[in-house]
Amino acid sequence: MSTSKRKTRIAVLFTALVAVVILLLGTPLSDLFVNVADAHMGHEHPQIGGPSRPKTVPQGPHGRVRISGDHAGTAAVRLVRASDGSFSSGFELANVGDGPLRIYRVGVLIDDAGQAHAPGGISVQIVPGSTPLLDPGETRLYTVVWRPDPSAPRELSGYLSVDTDAAGPGATTWDPSSIVALSADGRPTILHRLLTVAWLAPLLLTLLALFGFKRAAGSARMLHGAASVVAALSAVVSVLPLATLVHGFGRANGNDGLQHLERAHLFGPVEYYLGVDGISAVLLAALGVAVFAIVLALPTTHPGTRGTLACAGVLTSAAALVLVSQSVALVLFGYVIATVAVSILGRRDVTRRLGAERRSAPGTVFAGVVGSIALAIATFTIARASGGGLLADGSDTPTALSIPELTSAAAHGHGLHIDTGSTLLGLPLEHGIAVLILTAAFALAPGMPLASWLSDLVREHEASVGALVTAVTSVVSCAIMLRVLVPIVPSAARWAASGVLVLGATTALVASLSAFFARDATRALGELAVASGGIALAAPLSLTVQGLTGAVAFALVRSLALPMLLLVVGAIVSRAGEARFSRLGGLTKTAPWLAALLALSLVGAGLLPGGGGFWAACLTIDGWVGQSPHLALFLVLAMLATFVAYARVARLAVGAPPASLRARPSLEPHGGRVPDVFRSERGWLIVFALAVLVLALLPRLVLAPTAPAALDLFRSLDAPGPTQVS
Repeated sequence: MSTSKRKTRIAVLFTALVAVVILLLGTPLSDLFVNVADAHMGHEHPQIGGPSRPKTVPQGPHGRVRISGDHAGTAAVRLVRASDGSFSSGFELANVGDGPLRIYRVGVLIDDAGQAHAPGGISVQIVPGSTPLLDPGETRLYTVVWRPDPSAPRELSGYLSVDTDAAGPGATTWDPSSIVALSADGRPTILHRLLTVAWLAPLLLTLLALFGFKRAAGSARMLHGAASVVAALSAVVSVLPLATLVHGFGRANGNDGLQHLERAHLFGPVEYYLGVDGISAVLLAALGVAVFAIVLALPTTHPGTRGTLACAGVLTSAAALVLVSQSVALVLFGYVIATVAVSILGRRDVTRRLGAERRSAPGTVFAGVVGSIALAIATFTIARASGGGLLADGSDTPTALSIPELTSAAAHGHGLHIDTGSTLLGLPLEHGIAVLILTAAFALAPGMPLASWLSDLVREHEASVGALVTAVTSVVSCAIMLRVLVPIVPSAARWAASGVLVLGATTALVASLSAFFARDATRALGELAVASGGIALAAPLSLTVQGLTGAVAFALVRSLALPMLLLVVGAIVSRAGEARFSRLGGLTKTAPWLAALLALSLVGAGLLPGGGGFWAACLTIDGWVGQSPHLALFLVLAMLATFVAYARVARLAVGAPPASLRARPSLEPHGGRVPDVFRSERGWLIVFALAVLVLALLPRLVLAPTAPAALDLFRSLDAPGPTQVS
């Protein structure tokens, strides 16, 4: 079987799988993968309790608490599934003090704002007739039972609080409440490490590139075929979290609104903490689909394809880690690795001329270094100012790195613990943190003043390299905005909103003008990639549900429709051996299918009515008009300029083919005409075309899973009080 036929069949098979997923997304697909429990206890949080604890500590010996969970020395309990669909396990509480110990309450941990740190359906049971008093040396066994709601995920992550009159010798205050960490996972075993597989799977591309088929006959074709299969499997794994997502599940339902949880304490305050909500699940699926199509589009026989695959695996894996991580330390790690991979791709064009230095090299390296340093400082500062938190084993830490805990504190008005007068970059501390996080987002979007590197990279490199970098950095930049900036420092995000809009709109306006007056198509596309990044940066900081959803929509467009446009125009330029607009045109008469695909990608990537970019722009404008009509008008002007610049690229398809084009030596084998779609191109064109059509025709279907997460983000932005949206 020829390579082109193999690629087409892989694309058709993968597209069929994704189509089935898309058709079924309107139903709770978790029912197809997870056994549903029959019994549940609703959303109440039963507890064992008694009278309130006295405010003062009396003289005399007191009891002390030691809790033994599943493992010695930890207060963590993993609940096991029973035949009736419930989950249960137990923990032992021992009085290791010199005096008696009175137990006042054993129940779900409730924070200062009244938010329960566990989903509903949890009950705590003891042996009937037990008294609330424990003598020194006495122990008591507690049984924890969880009966999940049938419409909720089969995962549990939460804490119990044990309130007692424990106190040390001579103490004037009671010991803090003891914490028991709870976890349960009722998913099929194959899904228990789904997110780990999702972010590690792309590294198989790197392993293939480094060690696969180096000495085999036809090694280039064998490598490309194997890489296509690996990319297809990786894409399917990246779509599975979205396919199995329980719709309508938000923070108020427990688990901090997260699903597919994986959590383990590593060292110090650092945890291996993964999970997805509707926003990150949608972005992860788009990332997998885009990288699969781009791998199909890589040139088969170029010697540099091996290097591109190696970088693509690392870059995709790092981006996926940023999307699924629930620890700012892991987000930082993924971000740094992603910028390193982008810098390597920018420094050397590994698919055209090996070792050739590029103008884009200094820009990519500089943007990556600036963004990484800024995010590292922000992460360190957030951890220091977090005020502490709880780890997976129930222990506490003075430097919290958990995004859900930091988000919950900010949403309830607590925010970071900042000393009066603390500053960063000459600004109040939270504002300085926001500037650093925005710098990291601007570096990869990219936005002014770090915008030029992407334009140079798209112009100087093969279309597949530009498409890969554009797709991956788009989702990473969006994730930094929506998963770090907005939820952790919401008040600072509101403070920075107007400035970000001005910078983003200015980026779009300047880049669009450069694209409009560009003489060659590749330069115009590079500037358009920058212009769309500027608008994408402005979208979420309207800080409305519409704006937050618009940011996700822009990320989807920039990771699917824009790479398709780059690849289609790259195919045209490669055929003609010419990139100047004045010497290209008439594609509808010589290659109608290629012209139709160009039009489809332009409608999807540009802000043309009917495309995914148009819906994203409508959501963004809707969000900003209510916040600031004058700034919204500036953003509309930038969008109109971008629209006109995209429309100019359409001249490649209209008119008559120039005489100079027919005389090009590269077109002599085709009778002086630009050939239509090659068989080897059908695979990636099918995948991208279907994805772009779904974004254009069914935007609500694609964006519906993001609604609970967007509402949770909006509630964190609305200050607690009588006017807060419930």
